[in-house]
Amino acid sequence: MEPEQIRSGRERARALFVERIASSGVIPYKKQTLAAHLETLRHVGDYAAHLAEESLVTLADEVLSAAARAKGVCPSEMVMRAMVDGKEPRPFEMAPIVTNWLASIEGPKAEAGAYEAQLFRHLRNHPRPVLPHDLTLVRQQADSDRRREAVVRERIENGGASEEERGWLAALVEDRRRARAIIQAGDAARREKKRAVEEGAA
Repeated sequence: MEPEQIRSGRERARALFVERIASSGVIPYKKQTLAAHLETLRHVGDYAAHLAEESLVTLADEVLSAAARAKGVCPSEMVMRAMVDGKEPRPFEMAPIVTNWLASIEGPKAEAGAYEAQLFRHLRNHPRPVLPHDLTLVRQQADSDRRREAVVRERIENGGASEEERGWLAALVEDRRRARAIIQAGDAARREKKRAVEEGAA
């Protein structure tokens, strides 16, 4: 899922899930304040941003049914997230580890060092904070991939590349594109935040 799709997905989730539950009259979970209740719904809406329209409608129905069985009390955030998880799988780009690394200032560093695709793959295979040793291995893999990429591209130009080589290159190019899309979205978010701060201080 591309960053733009994630943004539009959040808007869709807020319209079809958050606003519907917020206006339904359900009682906030465990005497939450209204503000806390609405914040919980927004959290769940963001978590459900990958869901299709039909799934969001079903999710809202399930939450309302659960509330009806609980004398009008809204389910907890944990329960609602479990309902989301029971539907469509979340894309890798929406995992918190991606936001914490590729969409952070570490992303532009990776792109400048030409190891963004390898970092993307590392995070996909090892969804945890990147340690210094991990980064060393990522850079080493990037060097190896660069050498292989040059060879494969030359073979393609000469008409001698195998299907396996072409597939390997296509996968690398796609992961590089996906990584750069996340990095660019992180850059845009930081610029927007900086602009908002500057306008607020003016």
